Amino acid sequence: MLLSIIVPTYNESKNILPFVKAITSTIKSKDYEIIFVDDDSADKTYKIVNDISYKFNMVRCIRRIGRRG
Repeated sequence: MLLSIIVPTYNESKNILPFVKAITSTIKSKDYEIIFVDDDSADKTYKIVNDISYKFNMVRCIRRIGRRG
């Protein structure tokens, strides 16, 4: 069974890596993904998530441009 953790974000770039590390240290199964849904953050949260996804292959980002809420 695949567990999907959906995380809405807006200007959360400083919190992404600590969040991912906390989840990976808590969940011992390899059968999960973390999907960040970013509302086109000014601090480029989506870029941080994409950069992290190279090291943590269970991390993905959906960037919503021109939409909020």
